[in-house]
Amino acid sequence: MKKKIIAVIAFVLVVTGVPFCAIKGDEAARARAKEAAESQNKEWYKEANACIDAGEYEDAIKLLEKLPTDYEDSRYIIPYAEYCKGVADKEKIEQLYRLTWNFPRENEYTGKYSEKMQTAKAETKAQYEEYTEQKEKKKEKKSRKMYHIKGWSEKIYGDLSKW
Repeated sequence: MKKKIIAVIAFVLVVTGVPFCAIKGDEAARARAKEAAESQNKEWYKEANACIDAGEYEDAIKLLEKLPTDYEDSRYIIPYAEYCKGVADKEKIEQLYRLTWNFPRENEYTGKYSEKMQTAKAETKAQYEEYTEQKEKKKEKKSRKMYHIKGWSEKIYGDLSKW
């Protein structure tokens, strides 16, 4: 009888103990995987910052895009790296100006690159405004030139000096 009781107790312990051990083992494995992922994210983030500082913007973008969207301030740094890559690739001012639209607002991000972003944004905006002004002047000049070709306006409107 004692053997039967011991066997039943052993059976109950095995039936309840095996799933418990499996659950605990699974939790430990998840914790190790989470820790490894966090370590990898820290390494990618650190390396991406080093790439930006070294002018290797494309590599920085690739590393930052591997990170979770809410990791540190990567969502703010990616637009800056894209802008820097555009400057390095000698993109046109229109494209650079569009890239600054993705920069965070002044009070939204105060990290390592915030001052550089605000300076780049202001300088690019000024260059873009100057560019569009020059473009409008050229357009207006071309329009006036077309209007005055070989007395074309005089033929249609008569002598303009009387106006």
